[in-house]
Amino acid sequence: MGYIDETGEIVIAFCFKIAYNFKEGLARVALFNFIEQEDNYDYDQYDEEPNIPVIYINKKGQIAFPSVFQTAHDFDNGLAMVCSMTGKWGYIDKNGQEVISCLYDDIGKVNEGLIKAKLNGKYGFIDSVGNKVIDFLYDNVGNFSESLAYVYIEGKGGGFINKNGNIEIPFIFDNCYGAQFRNGVCRITFNSIPNLTDKNGRLLVSLKYGLQVFHIRDNFAELNVFKGTGLNRYGYINFVTGREYWQNEGVQRSIVSLIRPT
Repeated sequence: MGYIDETGEIVIAFCFKIAYNFKEGLARVALFNFIEQEDNYDYDQYDEEPNIPVIYINKKGQIAFPSVFQTAHDFDNGLAMVCSMTGKWGYIDKNGQEVISCLYDDIGKVNEGLIKAKLNGKYGFIDSVGNKVIDFLYDNVGNFSESLAYVYIEGKGGGFINKNGNIEIPFIFDNCYGAQFRNGVCRITFNSIPNLTDKNGRLLVSLKYGLQVFHIRDNFAELNVFKGTGLNRYGYINFVTGREYWQNEGVQRSIVSLIRPT
């Protein structure tokens, strides 16, 4: 793979196993083996190695800095999330310098000024320069959204903490992935059934049959409702007003009803 301009002319040779779009003046590319020759770089033939190194190049096709990574992400506001060749995650700047040292088992994107990170098998939160903000205590965490983050401890359950690490919603939920608040509502799982919760930890949907919550859009939750083992119907519920909108209006209504906070 390589790069062409708007006229179709080759501007960077087709010498990469994988090439991504440019972002903030740099692009990440997956290499064959490479050797340096003065100010230019040539690439050897792909040798079927399972771990192909990733580097960053500029728009002239030059290697931006000598660091090589196992995995890398696009630059965003001058920083990029990378995984070192030893399998540890961190952040670099556009000079290839580590802003957050590559010492974490896992790391997330910056959300509301904090980053989830995994160290020695446990998750916690750090700031944008790598300072620990919330202790590494958890087996699973979500990103901060609307000042709350989902956290889970094996054998205890899942709940939500604030940016000081204090518990805002008790550990009453199942292990959830991607739990984030939007307009005061978050998709979670309770007793193995998908549901919605508000910031007080109250379940917003009362179930008569099984239900799958797919997406939250504005004040609406996208639903698939099941009866027994077969799909019953698909629609939306407005979790503010409780009004339901179903694709098949011939099916009995009121399968899902909103529990309004008192």
